[in-house]
Amino acid sequence: MIEPRNLHLRRAHWAIFSPSLLSYPFSTDYIRDEAHKESVLSLLAELDSKPEIVNNHFASLGNLPMGKYFEQLLFFILEKDARFELLLKNHQLIKDKQTVGEIDLILKDNKTEVVEHWEIALKYYLQSQESEDHAVMLGPNANDNLEKKMIKLNERQLFLTEHTCIPSTFQSYNIENKLFMKGQLFYHLNNRRILPAHTNPCHETGWWCFNSESDSILEDRYLWTIIQKPEWIGHYSCSDNTQLLNCNHLKNTLQSHFQEQNRSVFCIGLLNDDGIWKEATRGFVVNNDWPDINASGS
Repeated sequence: MIEPRNLHLRRAHWAIFSPSLLSYPFSTDYIRDEAHKESVLSLLAELDSKPEIVNNHFASLGNLPMGKYFEQLLFFILEKDARFELLLKNHQLIKDKQTVGEIDLILKDNKTEVVEHWEIALKYYLQSQESEDHAVMLGPNANDNLEKKMIKLNERQLFLTEHTCIPSTFQSYNIENKLFMKGQLFYHLNNRRILPAHTNPCHETGWWCFNSESDSILEDRYLWTIIQKPEWIGHYSCSDNTQLLNCNHLKNTLQSHFQEQNRSVFCIGLLNDDGIWKEATRGFVVNNDWPDINASGS
């Protein structure tokens, strides 16, 4: 499957075609059948021939948090995809001047005529212990976990369409609540890989290690880069290797980083493929006291 050349469209391609992170009865995928797949690929190819239109659109949105940018990638394609009718997006529910929540997306599948509410999520979790428990799946800086996310989804976010303050247009609809969750799970390089409960067995994975262990993963055969949000989305590639780091340079960079701060570092190892440097491995290097990122002496 050929990816678009345009950066935003490459990320949209990943958002659409990458495997779901979790596998629940209410999980949903974007692609509905083979004909829809071919239609979306044609749409992406057509948009890729007009990069200025794509770039101008996303430039007009300004600097968004990564999760909101991820939503906009989906909206940009959904609004042009004949399979779906986009009925509502990013709609805040207000009751007694208080925000109850925000509905990410309501759409209609024009083939099945089913109306669906999608809760959209983009998540990256590190497995801190060998367990299928969602509570041990921590965010890179250990300030959230998968258990908390699923509680929030099941207790509130997935069922916002049942709230009395939903727009009256939708109150008579039989709306199916769905979870559209993409992302990656990262497993410690020396631990057994134990899949969290309800994980999609085809989910995308990476590694994580403590800074003191980085020698065992940072191989000389790769050139390296450190990525920031929203570069986390999709698979990284570049044509210019002048800003890439060799193994020793990366190790020195990590050493300096953890002397000054404890935030986890997202590293990408790249290999040359006919003049293009393409991602071959990805993972987080964390401070030696992680998940206690506020500890001293890391």
